[in-house]
Amino acid sequence: MDLQKLIRPGILSYGAQRMILKHPLRNGIASIIASRRPAAQDKPDPKADSAADELRENGIYMIPKYLDAVAVRDIHSALNGMPLDERFSPYRKNLDLNAIPEHVHVAAYRTEALLKSEKVMSIANDPHLIAVASKYLGCKPTISNMSIWWSLPTDGSAQEAENYHRDV
Repeated sequence: MDLQKLIRPGILSYGAQRMILKHPLRNGIASIIASRRPAAQDKPDPKADSAADELRENGIYMIPKYLDAVAVRDIHSALNGMPLDERFSPYRKNLDLNAIPEHVHVAAYRTEALLKSEKVMSIANDPHLIAVASKYLGCKPTISNMSIWWSLPTDGSAQEAENYHRDV
């Protein structure tokens, strides 16, 4: 791993901001980071304004009927046969969805597979979602992570994201 990439100011501020759990302090640091990012090229968009307001007020914005059955089927088809990796210990690799070993709670597709899916990339670059994120963040958004995984029925207790959690 290239240490120079890890100590770049943008990476450090991003990592620090993710570790701060107190909401007002988090928002303050996020505002500082946003002020140093390029401004979004905002066009008037009342729906994005309303969604960003809802997100600020409620902490959640429910996108109405965003993915239909055809879109989900397209994504599933694009990822069919792609290897999965276990997200929790023992972190088994190259799993087949049709032959998942016992006790695997969560199996995730690799980022490279997601980047090859036209439908996944169209969601990631959806103009409405980008407009909402821009309005909410106050700057042009960037993607730091993208994941699609299967939560699998198994014995044992829930692990990490299977429990109540928040996505930053």
